[in-house]
Amino acid sequence: MSKLYFSKKEAAILFLLGTKLDLESQRKVTKLEAEEYAKERGAIYFEISAKTEENIWEFQAELIRALLVKHQPSPAENILVKTEEKIKSSFWGLFG
Repeated sequence: MSKLYFSKKEAAILFLLGTKLDLESQRKVTKLEAEEYAKERGAIYFEISAKTEENIWEFQAELIRALLVKHQPSPAENILVKTEEKIKSSFWGLFG
């Protein structure tokens, strides 16, 4: 992430994901370092594990919320994101 180029910076929503959260003992970057790195670049930071599904649904909910806020000219604070269970059922329903 040393260089990022955007044609319209205000249109970008940047996330930094720390993956393999289930391998905590093999960590090379502390959570604090990653959070500071993301903050310096205006990114939203999440640590996730696809293996254990830890924080996967929280990340997806935040991504949806960020997109809705970004693309809603109306009062964005009133937008409600579906609960974790509804997100799961909606997501997996796409493949059923």
